[in-house]
Amino acid sequence: MEKRRGICQDRHMAYRLQFASGTDQALCAGLYFNAVANDLVDDALNGMRPHHYRVGGEAPPSCMLRLWCYGQPADENVLHIVGAAAALQRNAQALLRGKNREARVADFFQRWLGLPWPQPTFFLEKLKARDAFTQNERLDLSLAVLGGRLAMFSTGALMFVRHSPALCGLAISDHGSYLAEEFRKEPAAMIVR
Repeated sequence: MEKRRGICQDRHMAYRLQFASGTDQALCAGLYFNAVANDLVDDALNGMRPHHYRVGGEAPPSCMLRLWCYGQPADENVLHIVGAAAALQRNAQALLRGKNREARVADFFQRWLGLPWPQPTFFLEKLKARDAFTQNERLDLSLAVLGGRLAMFSTGALMFVRHSPALCGLAISDHGSYLAEEFRKEPAAMIVR
C-alpha cells in the first residue's frame, strides 16, 4: 500500500491530504465512510420531507430527483442544487479517471468543501430514470449538505464523507482513499505533493 501526504490550500481553507493506495484500502475506507454517512443522514432526515422532481424532457427525463429538506424549498434553490449536483457528479467522474488524479483530488477539495449552498440542510438522491420512484429504484448519486457544508457525496464508485468539521474522507474504487484534515484558514496557493 502506497501512502502519500500533501497540502491542498485555497483562499478559504487548507487541508492536509493523506493517501493510501489499493483496491482493498478503497473498499475498507468506503465501507467505513458509508457507515459514518448513514449515521449523518439518518439523523438529518428526521423531520425532513421528500420532494420529487423531474428535470428535463418527458421522454426520457434527463434527471429524476428526490430532495429531502425542511419545508418547501424555493424554486431557485432547487435549480441551484440541481446544477451544483450535476457539476459535482462531473467532478467525481473526473476523479475516477487515472490521469492527473492527484490534481483532480485537490481540485475536488478546493471546489466543493468551501462552496456555499443555498439550502443549508438537505439530502438529495438522484435516481436512475427507468425505475425512479418505484420499489425497484436505484441511485445514481446521493449527497447531503448539513449546516451549509457538503457532508456526504456518493456514487457507485466514489464515497466522500465529512467525519467532523475538520476531517473528511474520500474513497475511490480501484484506487485508494484520502483523508483530509483542515489545519488552518488563510489565503494561500494550492500545493500537492
